[in-house]
Amino acid sequence: MANYEIRKLHKNTLASRNETNKYYLGDTSQNTTMEEWIKILNTLKMPLEEYDKSQILLEVLKKHHEIVIKIGDDNSIQREYQYARELYPIKGFVKFICYMTYPDKTKSNSAGSTMKIILMPYFPLGSIGLYKWRDDEIHIFQSCIKHAFLSHINAFTCGYLHGDFHPGNVLLKTTKHTTLDYDLDGIGQIVGVETHGIRPWMMDFENTREISRDNKSDIMDYYFDIQKFIILLQDHRFIQRIDKRTFIPISRIIHTNMTTYPNMEFIEQMMLAIDGISFISE
Repeated sequence: MANYEIRKLHKNTLASRNETNKYYLGDTSQNTTMEEWIKILNTLKMPLEEYDKSQILLEVLKKHHEIVIKIGDDNSIQREYQYARELYPIKGFVKFICYMTYPDKTKSNSAGSTMKIILMPYFPLGSIGLYKWRDDEIHIFQSCIKHAFLSHINAFTCGYLHGDFHPGNVLLKTTKHTTLDYDLDGIGQIVGVETHGIRPWMMDFENTREISRDNKSDIMDYYFDIQKFIILLQDHRFIQRIDKRTFIPISRIIHTNMTTYPNMEFIEQMMLAIDGISFISE
């Protein structure tokens, strides 16, 4: 029996057309043999002579036991890692473990072609959209939406737009923090939200870009990004028993503020409207 598990993951991004793949890699036994390790490298198309890179993978696995590996041969991987580094100080954005490259020997006609890899944490609870929500967890669901909304607006006030804000890109993780505070730079307020033991983390930065608070087009793109998230939360491919009627006030608030730079009045309205979200009881 293999001491490790490796499987290809489905793509979470809706907006990207970049050719990237994600793999889950777990080594909870810590007894993976060299033969098994070679199979892992073959799956990742990593040449065996890239010993230093495979050692990095091994050391990361020893520390984290379960990771996600994102692989691609275009510059989107490097770009995504760079934006993750820039977003690092902002609460609620996934912190990548490391980035590395190795020669892509699968493309005989592409001299100098390289494969690019991001190693990132694994989130066993999955995403806010695919988590199996119970009726008695509506307060946790509401809290997670608030935290994701505040992380998204915090990034915007710091000059960044996520660009692919949807339920599959908002991962969940347990936390010991009872409350998290968001210092909204540019708005001049600190907003605190309870966690109820679970907090969201935003991932996938392939479509992230820098924006300007003075650019009306960027402001509208920010609201479109939120609107997409709210619309997709109501999609039954994600959450089966959502009461769509309870999202109407949220959509109205977004539409009303579409051309205005986000302010505290908008945030307070959104937080109250999110409190009104409910499930349809089974």
